[in-house]
Amino acid sequence: MSDNIRFKTMLAKEKLTTLRFCFDWRRNEIAVFASQEWAPSLDWTNYNKTFTLSSLFYSDIKTYNDRETRELIERYNLIGKLNQIEELLRKGKHQYTTWYYNQDLDILVMDNVHSDVLGLNNKSSCLRAGGIRRHEATEDEIEVLIDGLNLSRGMSFKNFAAGIPYGGNKFCVMMKPLNLEHNGELGFLAYAIDRSRNFSGPDMKFPPEMAEVLNERYTINIGGAPNSTIGPSGTPTAHGVFQAIREAIHFVFQTKDLTGKSILVQGLGAVGRPLAKLAIKAKMTLFVCDINSASIEQLQNENPMVIITEIAVDKMLTTEVDVLSPCAIGGIFTFDNIDTLKCKIIIGGANNQLKASGYEEEKDLAEKLANRGILFQVAWWHNIGGVYGAIKEYEQGEKINLQIIIDQIESQVKNMTRRNLAEAREKGITPTENAYLSAIETIYPH
Repeated sequence: MSDNIRFKTMLAKEKLTTLRFCFDWRRNEIAVFASQEWAPSLDWTNYNKTFTLSSLFYSDIKTYNDRETRELIERYNLIGKLNQIEELLRKGKHQYTTWYYNQDLDILVMDNVHSDVLGLNNKSSCLRAGGIRRHEATEDEIEVLIDGLNLSRGMSFKNFAAGIPYGGNKFCVMMKPLNLEHNGELGFLAYAIDRSRNFSGPDMKFPPEMAEVLNERYTINIGGAPNSTIGPSGTPTAHGVFQAIREAIHFVFQTKDLTGKSILVQGLGAVGRPLAKLAIKAKMTLFVCDINSASIEQLQNENPMVIITEIAVDKMLTTEVDVLSPCAIGGIFTFDNIDTLKCKIIIGGANNQLKASGYEEEKDLAEKLANRGILFQVAWWHNIGGVYGAIKEYEQGEKINLQIIIDQIESQVKNMTRRNLAEAREKGITPTENAYLSAIETIYPH
Protein backbone atom coordinates (compact mmCIF):
# COMPACT_ATOMS: atom_id res chain seq x y z
CA MET A 1 0.00 0.00 0.00
CA SER A 2 1.03 3.64 -0.47
CA ASP A 3 3.25 5.31 2.12
CA ASN A 4 0.81 8.22 2.02
CA ILE A 5 -2.11 6.24 3.37
CA ARG A 6 -3.79 7.76 6.40
CA PHE A 7 -5.01 6.30 9.65
CA LYS A 8 -8.41 7.66 8.64
CA THR A 9 -8.32 5.40 5.59
CA MET A 10 -7.51 2.39 7.76
CA LEU A 11 -10.39 3.19 10.11
CA ALA A 12 -12.80 3.60 7.20
CA LYS A 13 -11.81 0.39 5.43
CA GLU A 14 -11.95 -1.63 8.64
CA LYS A 15 -15.21 0.04 9.74
CA LEU A 16 -13.60 1.21 12.98
CA THR A 17 -14.51 4.33 14.91
CA THR A 18 -11.82 4.72 17.54
CA LEU A 19 -8.03 4.61 17.68
CA ARG A 20 -6.19 5.21 20.94
CA PHE A 21 -2.46 5.70 21.59
CA CYS A 22 -1.59 5.53 25.32
CA PHE A 23 1.71 6.32 27.06
CA ASP A 24 2.68 5.53 30.65
CA TRP A 25 5.63 7.88 31.16
CA ARG A 26 6.50 6.36 34.52
CA ARG A 27 7.11 2.94 32.96
CA ASN A 28 7.96 4.25 29.49
CA GLU A 29 5.38 1.93 27.91
CA ILE A 30 3.06 2.62 24.98
CA ALA A 31 -0.06 0.69 24.00
CA VAL A 32 -2.35 1.09 20.99
CA PHE A 33 -6.01 0.08 20.78
CA ALA A 34 -8.69 0.21 18.09
CA SER A 35 -12.44 -0.43 18.18
CA GLN A 36 -15.83 0.05 16.58
CA GLU A 37 -17.97 1.72 19.22
CA TRP A 38 -21.13 2.81 17.44
CA ALA A 39 -23.36 1.53 14.69
CA PRO A 40 -22.84 2.72 11.10
CA SER A 41 -25.13 5.57 10.04
CA LEU A 42 -26.02 6.44 13.64
CA ASP A 43 -28.22 9.55 13.72
CA TRP A 44 -26.11 11.98 15.75
CA THR A 45 -28.87 14.59 15.70
CA ASN A 46 -30.41 12.53 18.50
CA TYR A 47 -27.38 12.61 20.81
CA ASN A 48 -28.52 13.36 24.37
CA LYS A 49 -32.10 13.04 23.15
CA THR A 50 -32.91 9.43 22.26
CA PHE A 51 -29.49 8.15 23.34
CA THR A 52 -26.70 9.32 25.67
CA LEU A 53 -23.16 8.29 26.50
CA SER A 54 -24.42 5.62 28.87
CA SER A 55 -27.01 4.19 26.46
CA LEU A 56 -24.84 4.26 23.34
CA PHE A 57 -23.71 0.71 22.70
CA TYR A 58 -23.29 -1.46 19.63
CA SER A 59 -24.06 -5.16 19.81
CA ASP A 60 -21.54 -5.97 17.07
CA ILE A 61 -18.68 -4.01 18.65
CA LYS A 62 -15.17 -4.89 17.51
CA THR A 63 -12.13 -4.35 19.70
CA TYR A 64 -8.42 -4.87 19.03
CA ASN A 65 -5.77 -5.19 21.71
CA ASP A 66 -2.28 -3.75 21.40
CA ARG A 67 -0.83 -6.65 19.43
CA GLU A 68 -3.82 -6.86 17.07
CA THR A 69 -3.86 -3.09 16.51
CA ARG A 70 -0.15 -3.03 15.68
CA GLU A 71 -0.65 -5.87 13.23
CA LEU A 72 -3.48 -3.91 11.61
CA ILE A 73 -1.33 -0.78 11.41
CA GLU A 74 1.49 -2.75 9.84
CA ARG A 75 -0.89 -4.23 7.28
CA TYR A 76 -1.73 -0.70 6.17
CA ASN A 77 1.93 0.30 5.98
CA LEU A 78 1.54 2.84 8.80
CA ILE A 79 4.31 1.64 11.10
CA GLY A 80 6.49 4.63 10.24
CA LYS A 81 3.74 7.00 11.33
CA LEU A 82 3.10 4.95 14.45
CA ASN A 83 6.77 5.33 15.34
CA GLN A 84 6.44 9.10 14.91
CA ILE A 85 3.43 9.19 17.22
CA GLU A 86 5.21 7.15 19.87
CA GLU A 87 8.20 9.49 19.73
CA LEU A 88 5.94 12.53 20.12
CA LEU A 89 4.15 11.01 23.12
CA ARG A 90 7.46 10.27 24.81
CA LYS A 91 9.01 13.64 24.06
CA GLY A 92 6.11 15.59 25.57
CA LYS A 93 5.24 13.01 28.27
CA HIS A 94 1.62 12.85 27.08
CA GLN A 95 -0.90 10.45 28.56
CA TYR A 96 -2.77 9.63 25.37
CA THR A 97 -4.36 10.73 22.15
CA THR A 98 -7.70 9.20 21.16
CA TRP A 99 -9.04 9.57 17.62
CA TYR A 100 -12.78 9.33 16.90
CA TYR A 101 -13.66 8.94 13.23
CA ASN A 102 -17.15 9.45 11.85
CA GLN A 103 -17.05 8.06 8.33
CA ASP A 104 -20.54 9.27 7.37
CA LEU A 105 -19.68 12.87 8.27
CA ASP A 106 -15.97 12.56 7.39
CA ILE A 107 -14.95 14.09 10.73
CA LEU A 108 -11.83 12.98 12.57
CA VAL A 109 -11.59 14.22 16.17
CA MET A 110 -8.23 13.98 17.94
CA ASP A 111 -8.62 14.19 21.71
CA ASN A 112 -5.08 14.98 22.87
CA VAL A 113 -4.66 14.55 26.61
CA HIS A 114 -1.39 15.60 28.16
CA SER A 115 -2.27 15.17 31.83
CA ASP A 116 -5.30 14.73 34.05
CA VAL A 117 -3.36 15.02 37.33
CA LEU A 118 -4.85 18.36 38.37
CA GLY A 119 -8.41 17.22 37.68
CA LEU A 120 -8.49 13.81 39.30
CA ASN A 121 -10.16 15.01 42.50
CA ASN A 122 -11.92 18.18 41.35
CA LYS A 123 -15.48 16.87 41.97
CA SER A 124 -16.54 17.95 38.47
CA SER A 125 -17.87 15.91 35.57
CA CYS A 126 -14.88 17.17 33.55
CA LEU A 127 -11.30 16.24 34.40
CA ARG A 128 -9.51 18.46 31.87
CA ALA A 129 -9.88 21.81 30.14
CA GLY A 130 -8.67 22.94 26.73
CA GLY A 131 -9.89 24.33 23.45
CA ILE A 132 -11.25 22.75 20.30
CA ARG A 133 -9.82 23.89 16.98
CA ARG A 134 -10.51 22.94 13.40
CA HIS A 135 -8.05 21.74 10.78
CA GLU A 136 -8.82 21.10 7.15
CA ALA A 137 -9.70 17.50 6.33
CA THR A 138 -6.88 17.43 3.77
CA GLU A 139 -4.09 18.32 6.22
CA ASP A 140 -1.42 15.84 7.25
CA GLU A 141 -2.56 13.81 10.27
CA ILE A 142 0.83 13.85 11.95
CA GLU A 143 1.18 17.62 11.59
CA VAL A 144 -2.29 18.09 13.07
CA LEU A 145 -1.36 15.75 15.92
CA ILE A 146 1.84 17.70 16.62
CA ASP A 147 -0.23 20.87 16.92
CA GLY A 148 -2.71 19.20 19.26
CA LEU A 149 -0.12 17.56 21.48
CA ASN A 150 1.86 20.76 21.88
CA LEU A 151 -1.31 22.67 22.73
CA SER A 152 -2.48 20.05 25.22
CA ARG A 153 0.88 20.13 26.98
CA GLY A 154 0.62 23.89 27.19
CA MET A 155 -2.87 23.57 28.67
CA SER A 156 -1.64 21.35 31.53
CA PHE A 157 0.80 24.04 32.58
CA LYS A 158 -1.59 26.92 31.81
CA ASN A 159 -4.23 25.39 34.08
CA PHE A 160 -1.58 25.04 36.77
CA ALA A 161 -0.66 28.71 36.37
CA ALA A 162 -4.34 29.71 36.44
CA GLY A 163 -4.83 27.80 39.67
CA ILE A 164 -7.76 25.77 38.36
CA PRO A 165 -8.19 22.05 39.16
CA TYR A 166 -8.25 20.67 35.62
CA GLY A 167 -5.73 18.72 33.58
CA GLY A 168 -4.72 19.70 30.07
CA ASN A 169 -6.13 18.60 26.75
CA LYS A 170 -6.75 19.94 23.24
CA PHE A 171 -9.19 18.80 20.57
CA CYS A 172 -8.07 18.98 16.95
CA VAL A 173 -10.87 18.30 14.48
CA MET A 174 -10.18 17.51 10.84
CA MET A 175 -13.29 18.48 8.90
CA LYS A 176 -14.76 20.96 6.45
CA PRO A 177 -16.01 24.27 7.91
CA LEU A 178 -18.64 23.64 10.56
CA ASN A 179 -22.26 24.16 9.56
CA LEU A 180 -24.09 25.47 12.62
CA GLU A 181 -27.36 24.23 11.11
CA HIS A 182 -26.05 20.67 10.72
CA ASN A 183 -27.21 18.94 13.89
CA GLY A 184 -25.45 15.74 12.93
CA GLU A 185 -22.05 17.46 12.99
CA LEU A 186 -22.91 19.26 16.22
CA GLY A 187 -24.19 16.12 17.91
CA PHE A 188 -21.06 14.17 17.03
CA LEU A 189 -18.74 16.92 18.28
CA ALA A 190 -20.75 17.11 21.52
CA TYR A 191 -20.38 13.35 21.93
CA ALA A 192 -16.60 13.58 21.53
CA ILE A 193 -16.41 16.38 24.11
CA ASP A 194 -18.60 14.56 26.63
CA ARG A 195 -16.98 11.19 26.05
CA SER A 196 -13.56 12.67 26.71
CA ARG A 197 -14.63 14.38 29.96
CA ASN A 198 -13.04 17.61 28.79
CA PHE A 199 -14.37 21.14 29.18
CA SER A 200 -13.68 22.95 25.93
CA GLY A 201 -14.03 26.25 24.11
CA PRO A 202 -13.99 27.23 20.41
CA ASP A 203 -10.51 27.92 19.08
CA MET A 204 -9.07 28.71 15.66
CA LYS A 205 -11.37 28.01 12.69
CA PHE A 206 -14.38 27.29 14.91
CA PRO A 207 -16.84 30.18 15.43
CA PRO A 208 -17.61 31.29 19.01
CA GLU A 209 -21.31 30.74 18.15
CA MET A 210 -20.52 27.02 18.11
CA ALA A 211 -20.48 27.03 21.93
CA GLU A 212 -23.85 28.76 22.08
CA VAL A 213 -25.51 26.23 19.77
CA LEU A 214 -23.93 23.23 21.51
CA ASN A 215 -25.03 24.56 24.91
CA GLU A 216 -28.60 24.91 23.67
CA ARG A 217 -28.87 21.56 21.93
CA TYR A 218 -26.30 19.01 23.08
CA THR A 219 -23.79 19.66 25.88
CA ILE A 220 -22.90 22.15 28.61
CA ASN A 221 -19.25 21.10 28.56
CA ILE A 222 -18.15 23.94 26.28
CA GLY A 223 -17.85 27.66 27.03
CA GLY A 224 -16.89 30.88 25.30
CA ALA A 225 -20.26 31.62 23.68
CA PRO A 226 -20.70 35.26 22.61
CA ASN A 227 -23.95 35.61 24.56
CA SER A 228 -22.57 34.15 27.78
CA THR A 229 -21.82 36.21 30.89
CA ILE A 230 -18.09 36.09 30.18
CA GLY A 231 -18.36 36.15 26.39
CA PRO A 232 -15.56 35.04 24.06
CA SER A 233 -12.39 33.99 25.84
CA GLY A 234 -10.13 36.43 23.97
CA THR A 235 -11.02 39.48 26.08
CA PRO A 236 -9.97 38.17 29.52
CA THR A 237 -6.93 36.55 27.88
CA ALA A 238 -5.87 39.90 26.43
CA HIS A 239 -6.15 41.62 29.82
CA GLY A 240 -3.84 39.03 31.37
CA VAL A 241 -1.32 39.29 28.55
CA PHE A 242 -1.29 43.07 28.83
CA GLN A 243 -0.48 42.89 32.53
CA ALA A 244 2.46 40.63 31.72
CA ILE A 245 3.62 43.18 29.13
CA ARG A 246 3.43 45.93 31.77
CA GLU A 247 5.58 43.93 34.16
CA ALA A 248 8.08 43.01 31.44
CA ILE A 249 8.47 46.65 30.40
CA HIS A 250 9.00 47.66 34.02
CA PHE A 251 11.56 44.86 34.41
CA VAL A 252 13.54 45.82 31.29
CA PHE A 253 13.19 49.61 31.21
CA GLN A 254 12.61 50.34 34.92
CA THR A 255 9.49 52.39 34.19
CA LYS A 256 5.77 51.88 34.67
CA ASP A 257 4.92 54.48 32.03
CA LEU A 258 4.02 52.76 28.75
CA THR A 259 3.63 56.00 26.81
CA GLY A 260 5.59 55.80 23.57
CA LYS A 261 6.80 52.26 24.13
CA SER A 262 6.42 50.39 20.84
CA ILE A 263 4.49 47.15 20.49
CA LEU A 264 3.88 44.92 17.49
CA VAL A 265 0.72 42.83 17.84
CA GLN A 266 0.67 39.87 15.50
CA GLY A 267 -2.87 38.77 14.70
CA LEU A 268 -5.95 40.92 15.33
CA GLY A 269 -8.21 38.06 16.32
CA ALA A 270 -9.99 37.22 19.54
CA VAL A 271 -6.94 38.10 21.68
CA GLY A 272 -4.94 40.46 19.46
CA ARG A 273 -7.73 42.98 18.85
CA PRO A 274 -8.57 43.67 22.52
CA LEU A 275 -4.84 43.64 23.29
CA ALA A 276 -4.22 46.30 20.62
CA LYS A 277 -7.00 48.40 22.13
CA LEU A 278 -5.40 48.14 25.56
CA ALA A 279 -2.09 49.27 24.02
CA ILE A 280 -3.83 52.25 22.43
CA LYS A 281 -5.41 53.18 25.77
CA ALA A 282 -1.96 53.06 27.38
CA LYS A 283 -0.64 55.41 24.63
CA MET A 284 1.84 52.88 23.28
CA THR A 285 3.15 53.17 19.72
CA LEU A 286 1.21 50.48 17.89
CA PHE A 287 2.36 48.26 15.02
CA VAL A 288 0.07 45.49 13.79
CA CYS A 289 0.46 42.48 11.54
CA ASP A 290 -2.39 40.39 10.18
CA ILE A 291 -2.92 38.33 7.04
CA ASN A 292 -6.31 40.03 6.74
CA SER A 293 -5.83 43.72 5.91
CA ALA A 294 -9.52 44.34 6.56
CA SER A 295 -8.96 43.63 10.25
CA ILE A 296 -6.28 46.30 10.39
CA GLU A 297 -8.46 48.76 8.50
CA GLN A 298 -11.33 48.14 10.91
CA LEU A 299 -9.11 48.79 13.93
CA GLN A 300 -7.88 52.02 12.34
CA ASN A 301 -11.43 53.15 11.59
CA GLU A 302 -12.37 52.52 15.20
CA ASN A 303 -9.41 54.66 16.33
CA PRO A 304 -9.12 57.45 13.72
CA MET A 305 -6.95 59.70 15.92
CA VAL A 306 -4.32 57.00 16.53
CA ILE A 307 -1.40 56.17 14.23
CA ILE A 308 -1.45 52.42 13.59
CA THR A 309 1.39 51.11 11.43
CA GLU A 310 0.79 47.97 9.39
CA ILE A 311 3.71 45.54 9.15
CA ALA A 312 3.92 42.94 6.39
CA VAL A 313 3.83 39.33 7.56
CA ASP A 314 7.33 38.63 6.24
CA LYS A 315 8.71 41.67 8.12
CA MET A 316 7.22 40.84 11.50
CA LEU A 317 10.28 39.22 13.04
CA THR A 318 12.70 41.86 11.80
CA THR A 319 10.74 44.96 12.83
CA GLU A 320 12.51 46.95 15.54
CA VAL A 321 10.12 47.34 18.49
CA ASP A 322 10.22 47.23 22.26
CA VAL A 323 7.60 44.48 22.52
CA LEU A 324 6.70 41.75 20.04
CA SER A 325 3.35 40.21 20.98
CA PRO A 326 2.38 37.08 18.98
CA CYS A 327 -1.37 36.47 19.20
CA ALA A 328 -2.06 34.04 16.36
CA ILE A 329 -0.51 30.71 15.43
CA GLY A 330 2.22 29.00 17.45
CA GLY A 331 5.63 27.65 16.53
CA ILE A 332 6.90 31.09 15.52
CA PHE A 333 10.38 31.16 17.02
CA THR A 334 12.95 28.62 15.87
CA PHE A 335 16.69 28.10 16.18
CA ASP A 336 16.97 29.47 12.64
CA ASN A 337 15.15 32.79 13.03
CA ILE A 338 15.90 33.95 16.58
CA ASP A 339 19.05 35.72 15.38
CA THR A 340 16.93 37.92 13.09
CA LEU A 341 14.76 39.34 15.89
CA LYS A 342 14.97 43.07 16.67
CA CYS A 343 12.71 43.30 19.72
CA LYS A 344 13.59 43.59 23.40
CA ILE A 345 10.61 41.73 24.87
CA ILE A 346 8.40 38.90 23.64
CA ILE A 347 5.12 38.58 25.54
CA GLY A 348 2.06 37.39 23.63
CA GLY A 349 -1.19 35.51 23.78
CA ALA A 350 -0.41 32.81 21.21
CA ASN A 351 0.11 29.32 22.58
CA ASN A 352 3.40 27.48 22.02
CA GLN A 353 5.31 30.38 20.51
CA LEU A 354 8.53 28.36 20.58
CA LYS A 355 8.66 25.63 17.94
CA ALA A 356 9.20 22.69 20.28
CA SER A 357 7.58 19.39 21.20
CA GLY A 358 8.99 19.10 24.71
CA TYR A 359 10.37 21.02 27.66
CA GLU A 360 14.04 20.52 26.81
CA GLU A 361 13.58 22.05 23.36
CA GLU A 362 11.66 24.97 24.85
CA LYS A 363 14.38 25.49 27.43
CA ASP A 364 17.08 25.64 24.75
CA LEU A 365 15.11 28.08 22.60
CA ALA A 366 14.40 30.31 25.60
CA GLU A 367 18.10 30.36 26.43
CA LYS A 368 18.94 31.41 22.90
CA LEU A 369 16.47 34.28 23.17
CA ALA A 370 18.03 35.31 26.48
CA ASN A 371 21.49 35.22 24.92
CA ARG A 372 20.20 37.71 22.35
CA GLY A 373 19.16 40.00 25.19
CA ILE A 374 15.44 39.36 24.59
CA LEU A 375 13.15 38.93 27.59
CA PHE A 376 10.76 36.05 26.91
CA GLN A 377 8.23 34.39 29.18
CA VAL A 378 6.51 31.17 28.15
CA ALA A 379 2.91 32.01 27.23
CA TRP A 380 1.15 29.55 29.52
CA TRP A 381 2.35 31.57 32.50
CA HIS A 382 0.31 34.64 31.51
CA ASN A 383 -2.32 33.80 28.83
CA ILE A 384 -4.56 32.19 31.44
CA GLY A 385 -7.53 34.57 31.13
CA GLY A 386 -9.64 32.58 28.70
CA VAL A 387 -9.55 29.25 30.48
CA TYR A 388 -9.80 30.87 33.92
CA GLY A 389 -12.92 32.81 32.94
CA ALA A 390 -14.52 29.88 31.15
CA ILE A 391 -14.01 27.53 34.07
CA LYS A 392 -15.35 30.05 36.57
CA GLU A 393 -18.46 30.49 34.42
CA TYR A 394 -18.79 26.70 34.08
CA GLU A 395 -18.66 26.34 37.86
CA GLN A 396 -20.66 29.43 38.91
CA GLY A 397 -23.09 29.99 36.04
CA GLU A 398 -24.87 33.33 35.76
CA LYS A 399 -23.64 34.46 39.18
CA ILE A 400 -20.30 35.33 37.61
CA ASN A 401 -19.28 38.92 36.84
CA LEU A 402 -16.96 39.70 33.91
CA GLN A 403 -15.28 42.71 35.53
CA ILE A 404 -14.54 40.73 38.68
CA ILE A 405 -13.01 37.98 36.56
CA ILE A 406 -10.87 40.47 34.64
CA ASP A 407 -9.72 42.07 37.90
CA GLN A 408 -8.77 38.66 39.28
CA ILE A 409 -6.87 37.74 36.11
CA GLU A 410 -5.00 41.03 35.98
CA SER A 411 -3.99 40.78 39.63
CA GLN A 412 -2.89 37.15 39.33
CA VAL A 413 -0.89 37.63 36.13
CA LYS A 414 0.75 40.81 37.41
CA ASN A 415 1.93 39.16 40.62
CA MET A 416 2.97 35.90 38.97
CA THR A 417 4.94 37.63 36.21
CA ARG A 418 6.68 39.96 38.64
CA ARG A 419 7.68 37.02 40.82
CA ASN A 420 8.74 34.84 37.91
CA LEU A 421 10.99 37.48 36.35
CA ALA A 422 12.62 38.30 39.69
CA GLU A 423 13.18 34.65 40.63
CA ALA A 424 14.65 33.84 37.21
CA ARG A 425 17.12 36.72 37.47
CA GLU A 426 18.11 35.70 40.99
CA LYS A 427 18.71 32.08 39.91
CA GLY A 428 20.46 33.04 36.67
CA ILE A 429 17.99 31.11 34.49
CA THR A 430 15.35 32.11 31.96
CA PRO A 431 11.79 33.01 33.02
CA THR A 432 10.62 30.05 30.95
CA GLU A 433 12.78 27.58 32.84
CA ASN A 434 11.76 29.09 36.16
CA ALA A 435 8.07 28.80 35.26
CA TYR A 436 8.45 25.15 34.35
CA LEU A 437 10.43 24.35 37.48
CA SER A 438 7.56 25.68 39.58
CA ALA A 439 5.09 23.30 37.92
CA ILE A 440 6.89 20.13 36.85
CA GLU A 441 6.68 18.30 40.18
CA THR A 442 2.91 18.89 40.24
CA ILE A 443 2.27 17.89 36.63
CA TYR A 444 4.60 14.87 36.75
CA PRO A 445 4.28 13.48 40.30
CA HIS A 446 6.33 10.43 41.20
